[in-house]
Amino acid sequence: MNTDSQKDKIPMVSKANSNNLKWNFSMGLFYGMFYNGGMAFSESTTVLPVFLNNFTNSKILIGLSSTIMSQVGGIGSVLPQLFVASRLENKVHKKPVLIGAIIIRALCWGFLAFIAYLFGKSHPLGIIYVLFLFLTLFVFMGGIAVVPFQDIWGKAIPSTLRGRFFGYLQFFGGILVPC
Repeated sequence: MNTDSQKDKIPMVSKANSNNLKWNFSMGLFYGMFYNGGMAFSESTTVLPVFLNNFTNSKILIGLSSTIMSQVGGIGSVLPQLFVASRLENKVHKKPVLIGAIIIRALCWGFLAFIAYLFGKSHPLGIIYVLFLFLTLFVFMGGIAVVPFQDIWGKAIPSTLRGRFFGYLQFFGGILVPC
């Protein structure tokens, strides 16, 4: 009788893990779709130059936005990982760091939109400075967020499904990207 009760528990655990996996997979795809779609609106070679053109005719400043996103972006997305990874390695709960970085990244765009709306016509040069400041902060927060992000998804999605997960994430995320 004891053996029968143990057999009954095994499928329930597998089913629960299966449900968690389906949930994690689905929510990861949902997040990835909107992340990729949202990032398309900050494309450094198309969208940001058009945005900056509203505040300046300087081709140098407009080109600088691409530099921040590519050159400083490369440094900003890697450098914080060197410091964050060692601090998060032994922590059990890494999600608060991820959520904090995501919130700061979202606030960067929200504050930029708010400031551009209020002061865009009266202080165009100030908007450009604020844009560069928020772009830099946005990129550095991305460098911080990638460490817990990869750790969490590495535990939530089994290695046998990660390729499919990230492939679907890129594919469905690309659907939301405007042409």
